[in-house]
Amino acid sequence: MMNGSSQQSQRENRMTHEDVQNEMENNERAARTGFAQKRVVWYGHGRKVGEWKEDWLFYVQNEHTLLSIWCGHALHPFDRFDRVMYFLCVASFSLFMSAYVNAAHPHSKGLVEYGGWLVLSSILLVFYDYLLKFLATSPCMQPGGSCYDNCWVCCRECCVDCGKQGLYLCAAGSAGFLTAGGVIAVTFSHVQTGMFFSTLLLMR
Repeated sequence: MMNGSSQQSQRENRMTHEDVQNEMENNERAARTGFAQKRVVWYGHGRKVGEWKEDWLFYVQNEHTLLSIWCGHALHPFDRFDRVMYFLCVASFSLFMSAYVNAAHPHSKGLVEYGGWLVLSSILLVFYDYLLKFLATSPCMQPGGSCYDNCWVCCRECCVDCGKQGLYLCAAGSAGFLTAGGVIAVTFSHVQTGMFFSTLLLMR
């Protein structure tokens, strides 16, 4: 009698363990799908006062260019190393554009010309930012992505690896942007330090 009850108890424990494993796998897949689909609501649906603050903080921790390097979620498809590469790319391109605008189109030539180039630089930075994130994460190949269920595993892994290699090539090329920006800032005497950093902040 005791043996029968102990065996039944063991079976229940095994089932419980399996249920926990399945729940953890489902939660992990749901998290990866949420990240791939740009989910913004994680802690509720506004039923409690202040829930939006937790969602906003979680969003900032995973999407901010600098903070996400340390605070990004472990299941996010954007790896920490790739975030560092992404930050270097964005920072180098931003420094280059700020130096170029202040050297070739300074505010002394007119606010309209300066403002126009400032807007153009911001647009270029947005597109460059989107390209880098796309290469780093390959969102269409992540769980919940448009191509995830339509591609073989080997194809998905190949596309993700190609995207990451593209990011690393951009990071290598960003050294050129950084060097060119430094040369411009030093060569043109009318590039003022204050306006250089002001332009950099306005572009961001």
